[in-house]
Amino acid sequence: MTNKETPSTQSVPQTDDQALVIVDLGKQKRKNVRRLRKGQGKLFDRVKETISRLQSEGVIRANSQPLVLVVRERFKSGTWMGLG
Repeated sequence: MTNKETPSTQSVPQTDDQALVIVDLGKQKRKNVRRLRKGQGKLFDRVKETISRLQSEGVIRANSQPLVLVVRERFKSGTWMGLG
């Protein structure tokens, strides 16, 4: 997935009346992830646009509090860049 493609959305049912929504924005540059963590940049704008789209489509409630988790894969120790 490139930066300009539409993010893929997956809704996972939960036991209560709320559902977990997972949005995959694909691979991003390290610089963009750092700016997202600071609440800045193009990736942050994409997250805001995606949340607005999900609210307008009724996937999430308009008054819901969005939560963004930034997770990076940890490389195995003893290898360079995860290779080997």
